[in-house]
Amino acid sequence: MVRFRRSFAHASAGLGYLEAPLREAIERLAEKVPDDVLAPYLAIAAAAAQGRAMPDEDEVARVYGSSSPSRIRRLLDHLERQGLISVREEFGGERTITVSGLEAFASP
Repeated sequence: MVRFRRSFAHASAGLGYLEAPLREAIERLAEKVPDDVLAPYLAIAAAAAQGRAMPDEDEVARVYGSSSPSRIRRLLDHLERQGLISVREEFGGERTITVSGLEAFASP
C-alpha cells in the first residue's frame, strides 16, 4: 500500500512529464518526505524545476486533497519548517518557492 501511495503521488504531481535527469533528482530529494505531504511536495518541486514560481493553490490543493486555502498555507509552512522548501512572499502577494536541492536545475 505504501508503494502504491507513493506511486500515486508521483503520478498526481505529473513527474512523468519531466525529463529523466530532472525527474530522478526530484525523486531522490523526495525519498524521505513523509507520504502525507509527498504529492504536494512533488508538485511544488516539479514546478520549481521547470522555472515556475510554484503551482497555483488550486493545483496544490488538488494533489493534497483539500480545497481549504488555510490548510494549504499550513502545508507550505510545515514543508518550510522541515527544510524542504523556502517560501518568499513577494510585494504583490505572489509567492516564490525554492526547493532545497534543486538549485542546479533552476532557470536563470
